[in-house]
Amino acid sequence: TAAFDAACREAGGKFVTGLFAAVAITDHELAGRDDYAGITVLGTRHLGDFALSQGWFCNFAPVTFPVAGAGDFRTLVGRAGEAYARTKATAAAPIGKVLQLLFESGVGGAGLASSPHLLYYIDFRWFPGHGSEADDDAILFTGEGRTANASMWFNRDDRHFYLGSQTPATPEAQRQVARYHQHLREVLHTVARDGNRVVGGGACT
Repeated sequence: TAAFDAACREAGGKFVTGLFAAVAITDHELAGRDDYAGITVLGTRHLGDFALSQGWFCNFAPVTFPVAGAGDFRTLVGRAGEAYARTKATAAAPIGKVLQLLFESGVGGAGLASSPHLLYYIDFRWFPGHGSEADDDAILFTGEGRTANASMWFNRDDRHFYLGSQTPATPEAQRQVARYHQHLREVLHTVARDGNRVVGGGACT
């Protein structure tokens, strides 16, 4: 995890933009996608007097960037960083209102009813009390209920970096999700080991 983090920073990015880059590589290599398109969760607690309030203060926003022609992980980290910066600037725009305005203007059509895959990253080392016994006993959960998506929650704490996912329950979906996660693991390992990875296969020489 520390080696992957260092590779992201050497590429001019952060851990989260490195994750977007690694997922974009996986999408490209397994599904031939020339553009990454997903959604992420953004905190909105800082936008009001909510510091001591209980509950979820968050919004969803799209993250999109081109993969084709990137060449390697380091290049994609830069593209992902630019996309994530644009995404964070939209944190105050309620996604429901955005979808309403798009629908009313005739933009998007039936595509507005579809939901892109979610990618979310949180570093629990920023939380007060991290690494404590109470922190070790905490229980984390992903989305509940039926879904047509294969969303991913990446979490990092003092001892672990791990992935939680909510996926369709069909045998074919489970087979493809396992294949996807294994490929993503290989991408992450290659970047951690070599500091970079060629888009389209293997380590950089």
